[in-house]
Amino acid sequence: EVGKFKEMITGIVGMKGESIKDWVQKQVYIPAELLILAAAEKGIDSCPMEGFDPAGVAKVLELPEYMFPTVLVSLGYRNME
Repeated sequence: EVGKFKEMITGIVGMKGESIKDWVQKQVYIPAELLILAAAEKGIDSCPMEGFDPAGVAKVLELPEYMFPTVLVSLGYRNME
């Protein structure tokens, strides 16, 4: 129903502070999953990671203040030896 969709979008647009941060942190797993699936299709192994220091990663990557790392995905080929 269009009305419910409009209500959902309006709610997202109106989010501020921690609410939007919490929502974005949940949504970021959708593209991360697509990255993992696409990598697997190409024969590339991957591993999503949490438990890292977001501020440290942001500093190393020189991210603007409004960006914050939520999940890391390592990509590579396994050693078959």
